[in-house]
Amino acid sequence: MKVLYLVDVQGQLGDAIRVSKMYKALKRAGADVTVVNFKETHQPRWRLFTQPWVLARSCVHAVMNWQLSKLAMQAKLYALVAEKKIRAVKPDLLWCETELVGGVMAPLAQRHAIPLVTDIHGLTTAEYAENPFQKIVPAHLDYFRAIEQQTVAGSQVLITVSKPMSDYFVNQHGVNGERLVCIPNGSDPSPVQARFREPLKVIYGGALVFWEHVDAFLDTSKRATRHEFYLAGSGYLKDHLINRIETEQIRMIYLGSVPRNNIMNVFARMQVGMAPSTDGLTRRVACPIKVFDYLACGLPVITPQYGEWADVVKQHRCGIVTERSDGEQFHQALEQLTDRPLWEEMSANGVHLIKTAWNWDRLTEPVAMILKRFGALRVARGAGS
Repeated sequence: MKVLYLVDVQGQLGDAIRVSKMYKALKRAGADVTVVNFKETHQPRWRLFTQPWVLARSCVHAVMNWQLSKLAMQAKLYALVAEKKIRAVKPDLLWCETELVGGVMAPLAQRHAIPLVTDIHGLTTAEYAENPFQKIVPAHLDYFRAIEQQTVAGSQVLITVSKPMSDYFVNQHGVNGERLVCIPNGSDPSPVQARFREPLKVIYGGALVFWEHVDAFLDTSKRATRHEFYLAGSGYLKDHLINRIETEQIRMIYLGSVPRNNIMNVFARMQVGMAPSTDGLTRRVACPIKVFDYLACGLPVITPQYGEWADVVKQHRCGIVTERSDGEQFHQALEQLTDRPLWEEMSANGVHLIKTAWNWDRLTEPVAMILKRFGALRVARGAGS
């Protein structure tokens, strides 16, 4: 089966990791996969501006929101690139990463009568509406809502990362459960493992964005003065966090953006992995990869009871789940992990969990079933003709 895999990623954090694991699963299932990453596409942009609709938009530019115009123009560019690839590859299936890409590609899939699978591992509308660090523009919010609806309407299969996310699409959009396939995030077994030492070295390694609530990690450092704190990652809140560290004289070592091929070595030199979070729809439907990377390296996890990943941590006794994402509660959890027998039990439980259940190879097994479903449909159509 020929699969055109359409993605829009850059960097090396969550989205890029999941894309690489999905690609591997598609290949393992026997698919002939062609990847188009719109962030790396060098399609001449001048072609976009020869389109009549762009000229029309320019005429009303003065009365339109420019940012919204740019979103629509970007979507058109992506559609032009995808159209060219579809004609060249003649795929049997479009596989899109994120609802933004899925929503843009839905009309194209319908026009070419190609089934569409969209891997939705974040709700763009919620991410935009809940961000306190930006001004919410109603036109933008309407645009993202329309894209979400278009994704739902145009995708034959929606891949989610958690049961709460699946429930969201059932309750908010009336999606039939047969169209939903849950593939959570995970990690790979790690050859390097953490060891118990005091003072505890505590790390946050991930995106520096609002929904991660990294401020709570900084607040913890201000209280837990006998432990050492490390921050790794990048994102639009980097300057805000660095400013807090400097002006409040917070004991924190910023490691910068650590390459993916080294981050597990960094984690293995720590003793605790922290996963703070905001309490909103954005996070309650999410599945942060960092939690499972921590566990793979033997780090007990401290995280609030906001998402399904916290249930995993609690059920398998591989960390401490707090009631809130709060510096004082995180501090109290850290004090519990100074108990060496408890730390070693939770560390071993996390490593075992990744090896036996929460690893990418096992979690992505449904990819083969999805391909089989569309392969059978293709055969049936061929026989019918």
